[in-house]
Amino acid sequence: MNAPASPVPAELAHAASAVLARYAQTLPELSAATLTTLDGFTIASALDPARYSATRLSAMSSTVMSVVRALGREVRFNTCSRMVLETDGGTMVFQPVGRSAIMQLCLSSANGAVLGRALWEASRIASELAALPALSLLDGVA
Repeated sequence: MNAPASPVPAELAHAASAVLARYAQTLPELSAATLTTLDGFTIASALDPARYSATRLSAMSSTVMSVVRALGREVRFNTCSRMVLETDGGTMVFQPVGRSAIMQLCLSSANGAVLGRALWEASRIASELAALPALSLLDGVA
């Protein structure tokens, strides 16, 4: 059985990949970053493919954020601005991107990374991704 074709426009994937790659080079504590559609397709990633699968991280982060949004609705929270998963091995930050939140950012930081910095960087990266002109290509696709 073949995997479904990605609905992600190549121009958006290229622009988002450049953003994630730049942050991955300047943030040594960042071990993986993915940008995904709400339905779990990878738009872009910056990670070591020998250690992580962008496809699997994208699918799982999409599922996690769907559950988080459902939990929020259950307790009458209107939106989810971010979710943090702290473990003994590191920290993951999941953050919707853009006003319509049609994309999600997932960042994984190594153990010992400062949580405040991870949250600040996630906000910066999400803002930069939301401002990409190519983002308009995803409207109506996801």
